[in-house]
Amino acid sequence: MYDIVSYYCDPFKKWLGRTHILKFGAGGFFPDHIDNKNDTIGSFRLFVPLQVCNPTDFGYFIYEDKILNWKYGSMYFINTCKRHTVFNANLEDDHIVIIMNIKLTEESVKTVINFLVS
Repeated sequence: MYDIVSYYCDPFKKWLGRTHILKFGAGGFFPDHIDNKNDTIGSFRLFVPLQVCNPTDFGYFIYEDKILNWKYGSMYFINTCKRHTVFNANLEDDHIVIIMNIKLTEESVKTVINFLVS
């Protein structure tokens, strides 16, 4: 697991804020919410889904009115200033995702874009 965490975190470590591996067991969830309701933001979120994050696995990330489907082990930018909820309806396996908070700067955004298109 360390290899995948370092692969995704190391390129952004000078802008890396609170970063964690979120693990939900069966029935685990984050209720419907918006992460930031302020006029300005100082950071943005990157997600790396690892396990039970798709409806085919009974893992759900609902973003506004859409159920998202992920490619496991890929990194995504998610605007969590929009309404979203997450839950694990899988009775056997955990929902696992890496969540990184990245300081919002021109350089950090360019680095993320370059990482995503490479």
